[in-house]
Amino acid sequence: MFMDCLCIPKDCPHVDLVYGLINHILSPEPQKQFATEQSAGITNLKAVPLLPDDLRKSYNYADIDGFRQRARLFPVPPTKEGQYATYDDFLEEYERLKRA
Repeated sequence: MFMDCLCIPKDCPHVDLVYGLINHILSPEPQKQFATEQSAGITNLKAVPLLPDDLRKSYNYADIDGFRQRARLFPVPPTKEGQYATYDDFLEEYERLKRA
């Protein structure tokens, strides 16, 4: 399982607006929109009843604990070479992006 993160820069001039935006995108209606338009999983379980049956079943929201047992969440990218990009790979690509 992978996780997207939202962050606020320390010198953000409009912190209240950013928190408002984050609260909005985590609310049920936008979560439903993410799920239906991008076939993405949602983070707000209050949106589950709003989802079409096929999406609700595909992510099996009725058994979140079972899902967590099968799909382990790692807090940072792996540090060893393998099937996925490593943390060093992420840093290298970020530096490449900054130079572009």
